[in-house]
Amino acid sequence: MKKQKIAICDQDVEYTRQLVNYIAAKEKDSFEVTGFSDESLYRKNDENFDLLLYEETFFQNKEEAGRAKKAICLSNGEISTEQENMRVLFKYQPADRILREIHAGIGKVAGSMDTKSIWRGEKQIFAVYSPWNHRLRTPFALTAAEQLSAGKKLLYLNFSVCSGFCKSMGLEPDMDMGDLFYLLKEGEEELLAKLKSSIYPLGSYQVIPPPANPEHYMEWKKGEVRHFLELLLEKTDFEVLLLDLGCVMSGFFEVLDLCQKIWILKENRTSKDPGIEELKELLEKFKEGLTGRMEEVFLPGGQAWREDGTIQVEEFYMGEVGNCVRRLLGGEYAS
Repeated sequence: MKKQKIAICDQDVEYTRQLVNYIAAKEKDSFEVTGFSDESLYRKNDENFDLLLYEETFFQNKEEAGRAKKAICLSNGEISTEQENMRVLFKYQPADRILREIHAGIGKVAGSMDTKSIWRGEKQIFAVYSPWNHRLRTPFALTAAEQLSAGKKLLYLNFSVCSGFCKSMGLEPDMDMGDLFYLLKEGEEELLAKLKSSIYPLGSYQVIPPPANPEHYMEWKKGEVRHFLELLLEKTDFEVLLLDLGCVMSGFFEVLDLCQKIWILKENRTSKDPGIEELKELLEKFKEGLTGRMEEVFLPGGQAWREDGTIQVEEFYMGEVGNCVRRLLGGEYAS
């Protein structure tokens, strides 16, 4: 069988070396892989490559990427206007994921899930965030999860730091999100084998508890959270993911880019919130138009926990928070 020729172009010599070695070891019978850490060396090479993987700043002349039959841009996280019409792969993610995208790029398997495919009614992601860490963020997210899970299989993910989520909800998990990300570093198969052990029922939906150790958030690399969410959509039967974003992790904006709707909570109904305004500016720098998926939600400050430390879930479902969520969702959810 004729081997497919692949070029990997990145000025980071060590990154290029490791990726070339990994692909060569895994696909020695299928791929012939060559690495280039300098543009001039690539230009001197007269081979016709079947697939080119190139870091977004590698070429001074962007037309140089057209020499290959197919090309994938390795992005550092921000997708520019120039990249929107080409296949883009986040650079910092596990090598097995990159290899899967290479197969997809050559045409052996279906491509990975892009943002638009998530919005076609079959798979959806919603996010709840508050720059000022609104006290009712988690009650709002849980109430939204309860509403959105009507007739759909929903998974709630809590990304919080020392929030007391498990204790307040009466959960005693053997595994949490921190464990899953550790397994993801080992490979997709290792993660999927243990995924069911980390999912717990809560009302009409299911949850993955946040990391017990908040330092785990600092260990996650750019692209890993997005990769994790894409796996949940591709490899499980969950139709809706709801993200309760209590912290900003690496790759935060690329996670928001997966979301159909981003609810931003604020406590003041009329005046502009400087935290939210700054967030809008950052989102527009990351991707033009992303703020169009934001919706500011006014919720007056309130107490989320009972005196015994448990959360007042039922009260929120039936009270002002529940009414607010139903108004936002509209249609069949409207009261």
